Amino acid sequence: MENPSVKPMQINAELIRAVAISLVVLLHISGNSFASMGEYWWVSLAYDSLTRASVPLFFMLSGALLLTKNEPAGLFYKKRLFKVVIPLLFWSYVYLLYRKFHVGESELSLSPLTILNGPSYYHLWFLYSIISIYLFIPMLRYYTINATKQVKLIILCLWLFSQSVQPFASFIGINLYTGIDAGFITRFIGFVLLGEFIVTTWREIDWRLLLGGFVASTAVTAYMTYSISIHSGVANETWFQYHSPAVIVSSLCLFMILAKLRFRVEKVTHLVSKFSFGIYFVHIIVMQQVAIQFIFTPESFNSAWSIILIPLAFLACLFIALMICILFSKTPLLRRVV
Repeated sequence: MENPSVKPMQINAELIRAVAISLVVLLHISGNSFASMGEYWWVSLAYDSLTRASVPLFFMLSGALLLTKNEPAGLFYKKRLFKVVIPLLFWSYVYLLYRKFHVGESELSLSPLTILNGPSYYHLWFLYSIISIYLFIPMLRYYTINATKQVKLIILCLWLFSQSVQPFASFIGINLYTGIDAGFITRFIGFVLLGEFIVTTWREIDWRLLLGGFVASTAVTAYMTYSISIHSGVANETWFQYHSPAVIVSSLCLFMILAKLRFRVEKVTHLVSKFSFGIYFVHIIVMQQVAIQFIFTPESFNSAWSIILIPLAFLACLFIALMICILFSKTPLLRRVV
């Protein structure tokens, strides 16, 4: 049941989830030409910079929804088993088969034990991270129930300094190393705690200020990525990392904008939100079989046309992935994996 000591703000969770998964798809689409650093590399850079709040939105939403509830640990883990673990096992094996028989990794073992060694495809890292966080949710709930606003703020400041400000300051020549090891405050758990903090200590902030913060921080991400890449001569994703200061600011601003946005959730948005997990699993195969093969031709891959082709490929992949999820949901044996 809901924790009576916490009165979380009602947020537009469906909209946040739909935007987050849409940004994930756009991220992977735009990333296809990012590493090339061709003449129109800046197009991919712009789109990619715009999507960096995607994964943090998911983590913050988890904190906002899960840390404001109080339920038995056993019940919580049971729910996650059916919602996350079973789909992960299914799709991990799908991607093992995909790699062996389509990509051509003939030596790849199809033993289910392979899944225990780590993600079977690059985008599945997120599921391993979210499962790791879920293991600690019952303990984090105890913390959020009993901690004061001041204590929560101190923990978040420690997380921000140790996992973002301190390491990224070194990239611009500022040494903030203190010898204090705050590694226990992991990068992604900080986003989870931040989501809970927002919905339980909300203060009204003008949406125009938040929008300005999102645009400015996104511009900083793009500029720093451009600068370090030009300087090194290769595409460098250092400032794209989810714990970089600018990405944290953009994620925070976007989350707060979407959380309070008075937006009537349409059917398409509802479906994208409902099947966000399934879309996350399947969109990589869709992207590689549709976008890369039919939309990004060798001539247009890194040309001025990418300004239009990237959003076109994004819409096509999102639509096809959604249709696959809807089809799976109508099949008894497959509905649990989307």
